[in-house]
Amino acid sequence: MKNCLIVVSLMFYFITLTAQSLNINGENNAKFVHRTAKDSLNNYFENELKFRIDRGIFSFGMSFLADLPKYEDTAPQKELRSDKLSTGWKDLFVQLYYDDFRMRVGTLEESFGVGLILRSWNNPEINKDKRLEGAQVHYQYQDLRVKGIYGKLKEDIKEDAISSNDLVSSFDAEYKIFSFLKIGATAMEYKQDRSIVIDKEYTFMNIYGGRFGIASDLFDLDVEFAEMKTFHGIPKSEFGHALYTFGNAYLGPVALGIGYKYYDNFNNNPMSDLPTLNHFDELLYSFEPEVKIEEGIQGEIRYKYDLKHEIAINYAESWDKGFNVRHSNLFTEHIWHNNAINISSSYEHLEKKSEFTGSWEKENIPTVSIELLSTNIPWTIKTKWTFNETKINEIEKSYNKPYLQIDSHLFGMLKYSIFGQYQFVGRDDISKNKLYLGAELVTNIARHTEAKLFVGKEQGGKVCRNGVCKDQAPFEGVILSLNTRF
Repeated sequence: MKNCLIVVSLMFYFITLTAQSLNINGENNAKFVHRTAKDSLNNYFENELKFRIDRGIFSFGMSFLADLPKYEDTAPQKELRSDKLSTGWKDLFVQLYYDDFRMRVGTLEESFGVGLILRSWNNPEINKDKRLEGAQVHYQYQDLRVKGIYGKLKEDIKEDAISSNDLVSSFDAEYKIFSFLKIGATAMEYKQDRSIVIDKEYTFMNIYGGRFGIASDLFDLDVEFAEMKTFHGIPKSEFGHALYTFGNAYLGPVALGIGYKYYDNFNNNPMSDLPTLNHFDELLYSFEPEVKIEEGIQGEIRYKYDLKHEIAINYAESWDKGFNVRHSNLFTEHIWHNNAINISSSYEHLEKKSEFTGSWEKENIPTVSIELLSTNIPWTIKTKWTFNETKINEIEKSYNKPYLQIDSHLFGMLKYSIFGQYQFVGRDDISKNKLYLGAELVTNIARHTEAKLFVGKEQGGKVCRNGVCKDQAPFEGVILSLNTRF
């Protein structure tokens, strides 16, 4: 805290001296949350003030976070204690940007290639923060670009075996040989803290990878591969491999795409964000942790046969080494639009099977979305129906889940979204039927201040309302938030 006060003091001193030539922007997000979860503490308050100051080649930014207290979905608070209340300056950074050279010190977000080796990111909606705290350099010289990162993990993520004491050193280079061809290479050392398990021991992961991309008017192709060696602090060294490739061909109104993935013991890299290569966006490892090798392929065709119609068909399959775990995903979509109305209809089929657990699951999801533009007040109506069948050993379950959502606004001032979802189970299922109802209201109470009110219960996942899509955890209760930009 003492160091933060020193930084803040220097910042305001800097502002006082050079206030005439500064560019300051930022936002404040205040949120009151009342959850009707099964714990004794139901009320939470969060506030985040973040801003950025730019002057010439220098930039400075920071955030002030207040969690009173922070709600954890995995471990709800049973009582209010002083150690659960947190306030302080966080997410600080200082950046120097001069011509083709950039250096940043502080909180970092970065991705090398498609993320096979390193992707540092943050999603506060699901309490997942994989950002780094350290230093980063970026240099561009004509067709050569190089990046370097050194830092530690910002937060502990227990489910991913990530400790804030873990250290990351990484270097990435990319060079455009010709206008249509570029190559790249990445090297990273990940030093994993294992002191919780073994006193003062570390596991080292050395990961090396390369990539190339070809692009023209007729086709494009991206290929990326990586190899990982893990040693120290474990009985013996382990090796992992990863390969990802995707290409497109453009034949007039038709676009064809095909991709292939092969991940061998590569889930051990905590900094990777492996492409799923399916529309449902799910890896085998996410529903079956026993999977060590994942292989898969995806094919897609898109056809625009006039300015009003577009058709897409996407199919993907994934499997492990012995075909003990399998995943198939079909997605089709038709879009019709003109000046008065847009209609989108889609159908998604998902099937998963695991011989390790004796489980099988199938899900069918037809969806229709209608956007009315010709009326004085535009409307968007979305409806879908989820059919789900599950079998674990000899136990079978099924449910249907219809969903309806209406988005619109009143007089251009108040935007609202109303949704309803009902899940009813089969006759032989002892589970209870579930009802989800909710509404969100959004309005501007000042020129740069937006107020948002949500009331209801939702299942979570990918949520799209009032033109904004995001992933979020299940929720039941009331959320009132104010967002002010300056």
